[in-house]
Amino acid sequence: MINFESVSKDDIPENHPILVFDAFWRAAASGNKAACWAGFKPMEMTSVLPWLLVLDRLSEDQYIYRLCGTGCDDIFNRNLTGSMFGEHVDKNWAKRSLNEFAAVMSGGGPSYASGGLPIENRGHIQIFRGLYGFASGSDQIDKLVAIVAPANQSCRTW
Repeated sequence: MINFESVSKDDIPENHPILVFDAFWRAAASGNKAACWAGFKPMEMTSVLPWLLVLDRLSEDQYIYRLCGTGCDDIFNRNLTGSMFGEHVDKNWAKRSLNEFAAVMSGGGPSYASGGLPIENRGHIQIFRGLYGFASGSDQIDKLVAIVAPANQSCRTW
C-alpha cells in the first residue's frame, strides 16, 4: 500500500527544508510558472542542499537525476546522480510521481506531498516532498528540483 498524499504548503512544518526552498523559488519565479535555472544560486541556501534532487526531463515520462544531495543519499541508501527516475523505488509510487511531475512541468507547481516513501529493502520513510519547475533557456520548464526530507527535518532559513 502506498501512503503518499498531496498536501498544502500550510501542512509543512515551519523551518522544514521545503519551506526554506519555497521562499527562494517564489522570489526567483517572480509570479511565473517557473524559476530561471541561471538564477539558481545554491550557495544562498546551503542548509537545503542535502535535501535537494535535480532532475532533467529526457522525454515525457523519463527523467534523470543530475544531482542528489547527501541527505537524499541517506534516505535512498544510495546516490541517485546519473540514475533514471523510478529505478530504485516502488513502481506504483514512481508512476504516481510521474503524474505529479507532469503537472509541475506544465506549469502547475509547486507541488507538495507527504507520506511514507517506499524504499527498497528499508520499508517506508516518512517524508515531505516539494516539486519545483525551472526553465534553462526559454519559458519551457525542463528541470525539476525536488526537496525530499524527513518529516521532522528542520534547517535554517536563507
